[in-house]
Amino acid sequence: MKKIVYITTFLLLSFKIVSSQQKIVIEGQINDSKSNSAISFVNIYIQNKPVGTISNSNGIFSFTFDGAINDTIVFSHLNYEKRKIPVIQLTEKNSKITLIQKSFDVDEVTVTTSSIPEIVNNAVGNSVKKLRGNFPMLLQAYYREFVNENGQYTKFADGILDYHIGEKSKGIKTTIRVNQSRAKEMPQKNETKIDWDLTSPLDVREVPIFKALNKLEQVFGKDNAPYYNFKLFSDTADDDTETLLIRFEPKSKIEKPLYSGKIEIDRSRNLILSFEYILSPENAEFSKEINLVLLKSKLLQGEVKVLFNAIGADYYPRYIKRYVKMSVWNKKKIDETFSFLSDFLCTKVMATKTTLFIPKKEAYNKKALYSLGNNYDYSFWKEQNVIPLTPEEEEIIHKID
Repeated sequence: MKKIVYITTFLLLSFKIVSSQQKIVIEGQINDSKSNSAISFVNIYIQNKPVGTISNSNGIFSFTFDGAINDTIVFSHLNYEKRKIPVIQLTEKNSKITLIQKSFDVDEVTVTTSSIPEIVNNAVGNSVKKLRGNFPMLLQAYYREFVNENGQYTKFADGILDYHIGEKSKGIKTTIRVNQSRAKEMPQKNETKIDWDLTSPLDVREVPIFKALNKLEQVFGKDNAPYYNFKLFSDTADDDTETLLIRFEPKSKIEKPLYSGKIEIDRSRNLILSFEYILSPENAEFSKEINLVLLKSKLLQGEVKVLFNAIGADYYPRYIKRYVKMSVWNKKKIDETFSFLSDFLCTKVMATKTTLFIPKKEAYNKKALYSLGNNYDYSFWKEQNVIPLTPEEEEIIHKID
């Protein structure tokens, strides 16, 4: 018997038109009305338009766009039914909106465990094909990065960037332009300064979709799939759209650096809608040492989270989170622990299959955004679509500054 579970959620919103040109700002917080816990990473966008944002880890969001009161805002989350709300219904007073949890049903999915990797690999292949079919692509994004050294945050940077993504002879080529940026850095107390343009695992110049999808192919490939347990669930929406949710975790007592996570697939279009994976704590000790320039490193923790938007013929990444914690050492003075966190939020698709490009002289060529320093002429973090800082993040930046 199919068991349907409903969880009510409320969404507190405020709405205002800030200019006669119909620049609309929607601000709010998304909380679970039963537990009162925040709902993070809610995908928020205008229906049928490639403009949007997400909620932060406290469920807070701010969405600014040029539109009309007859536009419809879509709120989408892996665990909840998609909700569409006309802008005209979002008044200055707080509105209470109920979201219904998706009733993923394991009993109705007639597949064998061995066929789950095939389902995922087919979806990965089709998603890659769909992404590349929209190249060259020009995206506008908000990007931010945090660096923590030995338990203390030492660097922060964020900015509004343009990303041009296209093909090259041996893969994907990404060119970026930094329109606005700010940076804060605490002077290092160590005598030995590490060049993170050589050693950092993160790179602002990348939109690492294909690397992340490649990791899924590794997990579900024939060599690694036997080391994992898989569970597959299904949900069918009111419009008969079927979504598959696949969870994976390492089998016990496997001495390899394995990952746990989940994948959301639109079954009718065979496209990945979201996925996330994290280095399993029980398997982290089996990470291999990596030789860097005059250094060695070892991965201690790793996490990736990706959200896609599939609107009509368009298919593109909405959000990418990357977190890496690593130990770094050599035979001399260095024995440190570092963590790196970056967020990429696509706020607007400016063009697909475009002849537009970023001139070489305008391209940013360094690995870390904070290397650029402060380069802004207005408070973009208040006026553009960004990921709102949590109080904890505000405190981190205040301490760095």
